[in-house]
Amino acid sequence: MRIIEYFEQTKELQKYLREQIVQGDWRAAKYLYEVLETGELKERYGESTRLLLLVEDSSILAFCTLAERDEIMEEETESGMKPWIGFVYTYPKHRGNRYSEKLIRYACDMAKHDGYGKVYLSSNEVGLYEKYGFVFLKMMHTLWGEETQVFMKELKEVRKGCNSKTREDSDCNKRKGGR
Repeated sequence: MRIIEYFEQTKELQKYLREQIVQGDWRAAKYLYEVLETGELKERYGESTRLLLLVEDSSILAFCTLAERDEIMEEETESGMKPWIGFVYTYPKHRGNRYSEKLIRYACDMAKHDGYGKVYLSSNEVGLYEKYGFVFLKMMHTLWGEETQVFMKELKEVRKGCNSKTREDSDCNKRKGGR
């Protein structure tokens, strides 16, 4: 099992991954498929957007994004509210294995590496993201006019770069391609 970044894969593999994403039983999986298929994901959520996929063999177990923006109406966000973890999803047959937690930790490590001290997430789930250290910030509106909870997590240690001297930094080096 490993985490890969969608945009670092070949076009052929990206197509294969999209075909798996669209099979999710969640409407946001279908939406994610559409914005990937049309090439609009980075346009809508920011050029630095990463789609993280937890895969085993050739199957996606779970995925999430780490992006500059989320589905929140821009006029409701405060300056500096980034990055956002979004599209957190685990396929039904793989639930209960803490795969979302693995992806969220990985995304938080990436955000720390990029120099962020906080990460944000919007969801209407109750009690789920609090288990991962997120705290409720406030209610906001999505681009579709729906009200949603916005959560924030303080990132403990902010690193500007990788250094192979510690286990955390070793994980950082793995993420950068030294698997």
